[in-house]
Amino acid sequence: MASEIPKVLVLGPITPSADSAKSERLIYPKLQPAVEKHRPYERARMARFWQTEEGSLDEHAAAQQLAMQYMLMGAHALTFSADPELWSQRYTQATSEIYGLPEPKLAQQLWREQQNDSGEVEEPFKAVAERVGEFLDSKYASVFAALNIDIVSSESIGPDGIASKFEAAIAVLAQEHDSDWAEWTVERNDEKDSLSVVAGSKKILVGMRRANVQPQQLKALFAHEVLVHGLRGVNGQKTSKELGNGLPGYLDAEEGFGVFVEYAVSGKISEKNVDRYIDIAYALGQIDGMQHTRQELIDHAMKRATKRNDKAEQKKAPEDLAKEVYAHVNRIYRGSLGNEHVGVFTKDISYHKGFIEMARYIQEQVESGNTIDDIIAFLSSGKFDPTNSRHVDYLRETLV
Repeated sequence: MASEIPKVLVLGPITPSADSAKSERLIYPKLQPAVEKHRPYERARMARFWQTEEGSLDEHAAAQQLAMQYMLMGAHALTFSADPELWSQRYTQATSEIYGLPEPKLAQQLWREQQNDSGEVEEPFKAVAERVGEFLDSKYASVFAALNIDIVSSESIGPDGIASKFEAAIAVLAQEHDSDWAEWTVERNDEKDSLSVVAGSKKILVGMRRANVQPQQLKALFAHEVLVHGLRGVNGQKTSKELGNGLPGYLDAEEGFGVFVEYAVSGKISEKNVDRYIDIAYALGQIDGMQHTRQELIDHAMKRATKRNDKAEQKKAPEDLAKEVYAHVNRIYRGSLGNEHVGVFTKDISYHKGFIEMARYIQEQVESGNTIDDIIAFLSSGKFDPTNSRHVDYLRETLV
């Protein structure tokens, strides 16, 4: 039955094993089982796509699921192909059809700004971000206080410390804002090197292999993960399962809003997310006309990270720099061999692309006379894209 078709999730299957993360070739132990799991449903997914209404959200969702299955099949074929160059290109094409590509002119502009020793970058949304930051600081003062951040401390916070501080702040959210937060848990994962939110399972996953964070980074990290990804899931579930898990095509707005909120509470544009946009363009050959291998990007990213660290008031330990660089670069080459054959996973352009779109939307809403309170409440009501008319129509129809 169509209702029994399992959802294709791609990030787990194309996450490389910890043992291969620093090796010359990336290995994916969960990829083949995922391909085998979904292969029997290919025809059913295709039938579901053809049976949906043209131009509808259901059609978008069905097309995306079919494309994700083919992307996993392409990654699996690449692993065993006698022509890895061809399959690397096909894999890149498959990911770009799902997630898009960097805009070359924007990527080149960001590249030039990054090479500028003065460190100056354009900040056209600074004023509105400051207003949002003031609003969030007021609304969630006790939640942020529960993080117990010592901003003058030079001691970084490890994964277990991040998890403990998140637990304390979420407890305050449950007590003072919404009792639904009491159902959420923070899970420590020994295999992951990242931090993520699984709204459907009401979990915050903290990878015990992730790099430490500086105290001043923790507030922005919490705001992005919990007060955007988590909160939109909590509120969306009150209306519909779809708004709790994400309407088709919501990704850019979801990540972009998270990055904007980071900016609002920290006062700094996230270098990490700009790096992702630039480095995907660099890997694809949009910066200098040449594609770049994973090792070339590791070398470039390590030099950049070291240069920044040398200038920073609070220095990161060399092992933390290395963890950050490998985690960053491996995200870009997920699903590929990670060797001399360039295959690029383009999903991470969503952070900076979405940041620009959401910042522009929020600024336009303010200029139209809407209050910060109303704007943030609307954007926090579920996982949707406010610039997508079909999403807005769905939201209005569902709330009636």
